[in-house]
Amino acid sequence: MIGGPLVYLSTDPLLAACATAWQAAPNPPDPCDWPLKSLSPNGVFIAWLNGRILSSLPTSGELITMNGEYTRLRNARPRGCAEIGAEETIGVAVPIGQPTPLSNLSVLACLRGPDLTAAEAQHRAMLASATIEAVTRLMSPSDRPGRAS
Repeated sequence: MIGGPLVYLSTDPLLAACATAWQAAPNPPDPCDWPLKSLSPNGVFIAWLNGRILSSLPTSGELITMNGEYTRLRNARPRGCAEIGAEETIGVAVPIGQPTPLSNLSVLACLRGPDLTAAEAQHRAMLASATIEAVTRLMSPSDRPGRAS
């Protein structure tokens, strides 16, 4: 997986050894290649990932709206998620409200059948409902960069 983990979501149990502490440095290394051994039938694994560098939003893939802006959903069968028994891999770079089409946040979904249609619909609903607040709006005024405390 590319980038450091922010959060893992899955219908299957995750490996405790793969957890990272919230105090970890920005973009901590992932202690495991995958935080689960394999997906069960109709299983879903989702990883929200953070990269250190802003990258351009993709120009290929299905156009979708996320976080109030356009981005591209890239779907492959099975691609990288085959390592955990998934039949479908979905990647999305999350638009984060920059003045230019850049992002350092992405969502990776691994889906296993037989009911891929339902799992993909639920994943798309999650993407459509996600809202990412700008960091400066989440910080108190005294915590913002360039301000004395």
